[in-house]
Parts: sequence; C-alpha cells; structure tokens
Amino acid sequence: MLATAYLGLIVFIIFLEFFRKKAKAIDFLSLFNIIYILMYPLPALILDADSRSSSSILNFRSTLYISNIQTGLAIFIGYFVVVIGFYSSSSPKNGKNIFIKSKDNSVILLACFLLLLSIVSIHLYSSQYGGFVYALSNANLIRQQAEIVDTGGALVFFKHFMGLSQLTSYLVASFLFIKKTKTRRVFLYFIFIFSVVLSTIAVTMIGSRGGWISYYIVFYLVYVLQTEKFSWGFVIPFICFISLFIVYGKPLFFSLTALPDGFGAMVEKFQEFLNNSPDEGFSFEKFMSSFVYPLHSLDAAFYTHYEPRLFVDWIYAFVTLLPERLLNDIEVPKTISYYNTYYIIGTNEYEIPTGFLAFGVYSMSWFGLIVVCFAYGWIGRYLQNILLNNIFEIPWVPFLYIVIAKIWLDYFTAGDPRILIFPNLGLLFSVTLLLSLASKITIVKPQNQKIIGRKSCVR
Repeated sequence: MLATAYLGLIVFIIFLEFFRKKAKAIDFLSLFNIIYILMYPLPALILDADSRSSSSILNFRSTLYISNIQTGLAIFIGYFVVVIGFYSSSSPKNGKNIFIKSKDNSVILLACFLLLLSIVSIHLYSSQYGGFVYALSNANLIRQQAEIVDTGGALVFFKHFMGLSQLTSYLVASFLFIKKTKTRRVFLYFIFIFSVVLSTIAVTMIGSRGGWISYYIVFYLVYVLQTEKFSWGFVIPFICFISLFIVYGKPLFFSLTALPDGFGAMVEKFQEFLNNSPDEGFSFEKFMSSFVYPLHSLDAAFYTHYEPRLFVDWIYAFVTLLPERLLNDIEVPKTISYYNTYYIIGTNEYEIPTGFLAFGVYSMSWFGLIVVCFAYGWIGRYLQNILLNNIFEIPWVPFLYIVIAKIWLDYFTAGDPRILIFPNLGLLFSVTLLLSLASKITIVKPQNQKIIGRKSCVR
C-alpha cells in the first residue's frame, strides 16, 4: 500500500528537519516542510489508508481519491527535487553578493504613505458597496459573489491595496522592537497600533481566514527568528486557535452580516449558523479538508486528457492585472485553476487551486513537474540567502524575510500564478516600493565582499 510509503515520507521530512543544519531557527525549507506534509503526504496517507470509510469531507463531490501510482511518485519526486534545488551550490553563491542599505527616514515616510494609501483604498472599496459598515458586514457574501450583493464595479480593484498597512505595521514594529529606536516612540506606537487595527479591518473586509492567520503569525515567526527560541507556551495555544479558526472562521464571517444591528446580533447570527449546521464542529477531518485540494488536483492532472499548458498561465496572470478599460472587449483566457476545478468536480461554481505539483504536470507533464520543483527550491534558497546576508544590519529585514517566505509558500499552495499574484498584489507593491525608494541594493563582486565588512549567516 502507498499509505506506508506516505508515512515513511512524513517521518523522513520530520527527521530531516530536526537534524539538518540551518542558518536560523526558521528557514524557508522549514516552513515548506510543514506545509508540504499538510498538503501532500498526510491527506494522501489518510485517504489511502482508509479510502472506503474516509469521510466525504476530504473529497470533492463524487470525486474519490484512489491509490494512484503516478500521484504517489510525484509527491516523492517533487519533494526531493525541491530539496535538491534548495541545496544547489549556485544559489548561495549568487545570493550572498547582494547587499541592502536602509534609509531609515525614508522607511518611516514610506510606512506612513502606505498607511495613507490603505485608508484611501478601504474608503474607495467600501464606497462601491454602499459604505464601510455594509462592505464589512457583507464581506463573506462579496467574496462568494453572492447574487444579493453587487460584486462588480470599477473600484473593486482597490481591494488589493487595502492591506498595504500590513507592511506599515511590520516596518514600524522593526524600529520599535528590534532597533528599539528612542526617538519619536509615541508617534511610532500610534502608527503601529493604528496600522494593526487597519490591517485587521482590511483582511476581515476581504473575508479571508488565511489572511488573518498569515498576518499575525509573521510577528511570532520574527520573534523566533530573532531569539532562536520557540515559545511552546505560545505555539500550542496558537495552533489550537488556528485549527478552530479554520473550522469556525466561515460562520464567524457569516455572522458579520448582523454587524449593523450590533454585537449581540452578531453573536445570535453565529449561534444560528451553528444550529442550522449540526455537523459544524471541530474534527481532524474537517481541519484536513482545507489542505486536501492539491492532492485531488495532482490526480486530475495525471488522469485527465488536455493539451499541455506550456507555462502560458504566467502570461495570463499578468494580463489579468490590466484594467478592463485597457483590455476593451478582449476576453482574457481562463487560467489553469478554472479548468482544474472542472476536471475535479465537473462544474465551475467555485475555484480549486492546482498546487505547484499539479501546475508543473499541467504545464509539461513530468518534465514540467521537475522544472517547477527545482526552480522553486533554487529561488527559495536564493531569496533566503539575500535576506540572511542583510539580517543583522537592517532592523526590518527579519520581517521582510518572513514576508518573502510567505509569498514563496503561497506559490507552493496556489500553483496558478494568478492566484499567487492577486492576493499578494498589495504586499508585492509595497515591498517593491520599500526596496526601490527607501533602500539601496548593491551587487558586490566576490573579491570585494571583505570591503563591505558585514556579518552574515549565509551557509
């Protein structure tokens, strides 16, 4: 049975994580290992070990997972090719030649500018739906494109920039808690608290459970990165909170529809949702149902007939960024997630991302899978080395380290470039401004690195 092989892979990944040498307590591969187990070998193990009695919650409609040899091989080969790419010797050689210089005053000004843009974006986006309170209370309906809510309009694009305040909170936190600057602390604390509140509103208005989790977990991961310590007193409750939030996040967002009537009405709405959904409760299978889609996508990629995509989805992803007025009546081709959803459930009522393994298979079969996995691992190590090369000199680089790692992981979970770019558009935009306007990037030849004289933890 493949179940034994999947269990062996899980044990191997855990063993590798505990005994391999790392430059910091958390590196890109550490985060990748956790998510990889959750999204490939663990759900495959559950379904393969007990495929007859496994809850239908781990399946999509009538689509059932069976013991597919190609799917199993892809899960194994994909992981090891990522590791090979990550440990490729060319990656650290290139990454350690790049140095960043920070202009502190410019960084603070940029943080305030991003905060202002976030406020403006929230105002413009919410005005599309009749005001701030209505947009916030109907966030879940807007996200699901419910018929009772008008989800179109020229100002919808601003939702991608409502979260610009996230980078503001990270930048200001770096000056307060890492650099511990002694000037303008009251002002910085005000900006920090305001940006955290605004970021919370933004992710709530988008209706994203993952947005909540990823925003707040950055602060903890930066703490671990700086102290090299895992606070298990925090980790265990936080994992429990995440698990409950994944399960109960949907009814929580649903209860926001009663926001105009007050907090008490929200509580009643939440209880009403739970009462009308008797199966709505925490279970391991329900928790895992949020992570099983890449496995079904990989199955569909191997056992569905289609023309190879040849990585054209990267082009489609950037075309979809263009405003509709520029495209006129040109119809942008559907990306791979649209077809992937149809292959799995036979309809397009919602969208199922491919995950990066299936994206490689859809693009060029086995060769595409190997190319995607090797490039993914190589790029991850390259980005990690650039950031580690500057982590001791610039207070906000630890936050940038986790943010870049988060975006890198988002491609792993999404697969489809469009699903990677759109949710991260605000972060990508703000990081680009940070590195281009408030910093100076220098590429130094290897023979001149001693002149820089910086401490580095690149290995």
